[in-house]
Amino acid sequence: MGRSHGASALPDSEALRTFLEQEGTPVGVAEILRAFGLPLHLKRALRVMLHDMALCGALAWLPAGRLKSIPDMPDTARVRVTRRREDGCVFAYLASDPNTGVRLISDLPDGTLVLPGDLVSVRLRPPSPPRNLREGRPLALLVPVSRDLPACVDTITSNGQSVCIELYPCDKRLSLRLQLSTDQNDSLLAHMKVGALMMVRLLSHNKNGLAQVSFCSFLQATSAQDQAAQLSIITHNLPEKFPSDALNEAQEVRKKPLPEAELQHRRDLRTVPLITIDDETAQDFDDALWAERTEKGFHLIVAIADVACYVPAGSALDNEARERGTSVYLPGRTIPMLPATLSADLCSLKPGEDRLCIALDLHIAPDGTLLSGTIDRAIMRSAARLTYKQVQHCLDTSEPPAPHIPTRQILTLSDTSRALRTKISQNGADSSYESNSLNWHVICDDAGSPVSFMPRQRLPAHDLVASCMITANQFIAQKMQHLSAPGLFRVHSRSSHNKYSSDKIMARYTPLPGGHHGLGLSVYTHFTSPIRRYTDLINHRALTKILDQKAQIRDDDTAHPGILAEHLNYTETRSSSAVQDCLNRLASAYLRPCCGTLLTATVTRMTQKGLGLILTKTGTPSFLSSGVLLNYSGFYDDSHSLRATLYSRSALQPGSVLSVVLKATNQATGVLSLLPDTSDIPR
Repeated sequence: MGRSHGASALPDSEALRTFLEQEGTPVGVAEILRAFGLPLHLKRALRVMLHDMALCGALAWLPAGRLKSIPDMPDTARVRVTRRREDGCVFAYLASDPNTGVRLISDLPDGTLVLPGDLVSVRLRPPSPPRNLREGRPLALLVPVSRDLPACVDTITSNGQSVCIELYPCDKRLSLRLQLSTDQNDSLLAHMKVGALMMVRLLSHNKNGLAQVSFCSFLQATSAQDQAAQLSIITHNLPEKFPSDALNEAQEVRKKPLPEAELQHRRDLRTVPLITIDDETAQDFDDALWAERTEKGFHLIVAIADVACYVPAGSALDNEARERGTSVYLPGRTIPMLPATLSADLCSLKPGEDRLCIALDLHIAPDGTLLSGTIDRAIMRSAARLTYKQVQHCLDTSEPPAPHIPTRQILTLSDTSRALRTKISQNGADSSYESNSLNWHVICDDAGSPVSFMPRQRLPAHDLVASCMITANQFIAQKMQHLSAPGLFRVHSRSSHNKYSSDKIMARYTPLPGGHHGLGLSVYTHFTSPIRRYTDLINHRALTKILDQKAQIRDDDTAHPGILAEHLNYTETRSSSAVQDCLNRLASAYLRPCCGTLLTATVTRMTQKGLGLILTKTGTPSFLSSGVLLNYSGFYDDSHSLRATLYSRSALQPGSVLSVVLKATNQATGVLSLLPDTSDIPR
């Protein structure tokens, strides 16, 4: 690392990096020199040193704004890789802002290939508006994903004594040709066949575009039971098994009774008939509700499982929950954030069991305005575990949802919810905000093969619970903002729309309060699901620490909340992507008999590269490339005015429904090959 005259008096790069990463207070060159007791005439030498450190990625983990403006400092950032195209083009997003895309103009300086999921330090080029896409050159690999990949055999070619096996990754985000070389005497050849699945290890990348791999193990066929979920777990590097120290801690927590003093200072809600309302398959019940009418409107209690009482900050349990970030609900399989000992038992608000909770006691006006609220540590006993269908049946028929739960209680909750929804709609909430959630239910036979795809019905019972949770989260966000609690907020910016596309803006976590456009709120957070979301657990600790000075919170969470927010934004995206990929693989199996037939699809976006679609039969996202559109309809070609039919740009817009031909399915990747329906296009 080159230095200017006088640089020998400076601290080494490791000591300087450690100092800069310890705090988040902005410092400049002069402050750094004073902190090390060095003279100010070393400013130039320090600037050169910081410049060199930035270019090698040594400053990648600095909190945002830690360094004050320094002349000629390179613009570096952390980015998370999202996909790699077959032409070698790599796309990522800023870890600090998932809504800003970055295109990487090369691989790492040592030739290492960057893969989806990698966290990479890059040097950014200046932004070029109006596109929200920047370019960057990779500097260092900060957090790599596994280089062991599931792959599918594509071709097997013999050449004398050698055998060349070409494969493709099962991860659709990774368009990379793989090559496994062996000889005719290799015993593995007896098991090699086109379509076989195996784990391979990425070794290198040749100039001919083939990445060299080594064999690790064979995998079950794509049609095997639970293989769709297993491939999603592997390709997204989801932590599945809990380490032994975390499991041991969970067992110890379960055995250890709570001190009587802990129970005595809590508010006793065991006589209040709080109820949980969830899906039929749910096992982790982290919120319960109760409401009554008052002279001023409604009295609502939202009780949330007090997970922080069982998961100490900095413990093995906490570290593992932090790494996972969220529970993942794959079709027919759950990967919990916490061991089942806690998530499905000790922390879960099971009926008839005493459970510790955080109680939000809210008073609401008839128009949905929040009049007042308090936060209490409490102990509760759920009166019933109800499903959405049971609650909906009660709303429709006025029959009690359970023998000991009167209809009046459900109707009062419904009236409370209706008032809250009225207030939410008046706030200007975006009605389409939740329309893109994963709303498909897959029914499989005993062998694990999908036999039906059913859109999940949105019931008024769902809205009943959702409006109460939104109000509770909003109330907590306001408290956190007022008390300057060191938690995380949920921010959602306004989307940009035009005639042909809609740039969807993702909601994200940030240590600074901000508006939530989708819900029409000035401030919002997540607090009501601490069993399945680490953000909620952090916010429990942050808020209760201020309220009673007894809760614990990790030092690194308060010192570097932006780093934590980046990680949790990533784990949330990883979870939703894994679930969608699992659904896509199941849809590929389900639709395989439909190859060669017509299907209907809805246009979601239009780009120069083609059409983004959603199949109406399975809800599967897919794509029609401009190449096939050009071949059939003259898409984006003004010379074909006579063929400006259903596929012409003038006729299409997001929301248009059209017919497509299913050409092929791929269960290994979940990718569908589509062609436009040309039956009505003149020749």
